[in-house]
Amino acid sequence: MTSRHGFSGRRRHGAAAVVALLVLGGCGTATDRTSSPPVTSAATSATVVSVGGVTDVSTYATWADPRITESSSLTRVGDHLITVNDSGDPAVLYVSTGTSGQITGTITYADAAPDDVEALATSPDGTIWVGDIGDNARARSTIVIYRLPPITQWDGDTTVTAQRYEFAYPDDAHDAETLLVQPDSGDLFVVTKDASGGVVYAVPTLDATRTVTLEKVAQVAATVTDGVFDASGEHVLLRTYGEVTAYGYPGFQQVATATLPAEPKGEGLTLGPDAGTYLTATEGAGTPVLRWRWSV
Repeated sequence: MTSRHGFSGRRRHGAAAVVALLVLGGCGTATDRTSSPPVTSAATSATVVSVGGVTDVSTYATWADPRITESSSLTRVGDHLITVNDSGDPAVLYVSTGTSGQITGTITYADAAPDDVEALATSPDGTIWVGDIGDNARARSTIVIYRLPPITQWDGDTTVTAQRYEFAYPDDAHDAETLLVQPDSGDLFVVTKDASGGVVYAVPTLDATRTVTLEKVAQVAATVTDGVFDASGEHVLLRTYGEVTAYGYPGFQQVATATLPAEPKGEGLTLGPDAGTYLTATEGAGTPVLRWRWSV
């Protein structure tokens, strides 16, 4: 079976596959799948290789703006680091250019009323995806993902129009803090934050005219607070409060785990500026964004 989620074992390469997803307007079929893939369990699909801790840990930046009190997710576009506070903020993202930790710009996505934004992700062309997927009470009937167009004005306050997509889980309500974008195909995934073990759900299609049901594709570690595909698109890194685990793609088989630097409440993970590096962040005012290296 071939699908945009790559469960045939083949990955799509090239800009054409990415553009096919990103040019979608209100309704699209670029991520349509003809059938659901089998659910894989990371706990049984591979032997985990423990590699101790990550290396070359340093402070990349320190949040130096009083508005950043609960950095709940990280993503990066070029030299621009983007974060969002935990629930309570309006529809706004905060931008810090360079390593100063100062907020150099904001991005407001107009006509949006998010409930609990917990996750950010970016596509290679700079499209920003905002995951309104938090649900501590496990009471929401639907979750929302917003698509923001590539930003052209990073300094100062920018307002953009976002496309809103609504989704429902195929089973029960879940709390989630992780949104993933596969860099080659553009496939989207939501990873739940369950104490008994996280679940990866695939977005089968983008259709702004209806509520789309997510598809369960894999079981992963418990208490996942953020994640990102590595630069190759061949591995997914998922973090918890104390560890980072790498999973092979497309099967989501668990291949390695490492201890993270101590963070009070780490809820951010994104690619770093150099090959093989990553950035993590934690909630709290004046907290550091850490840079570290890990090879899977």
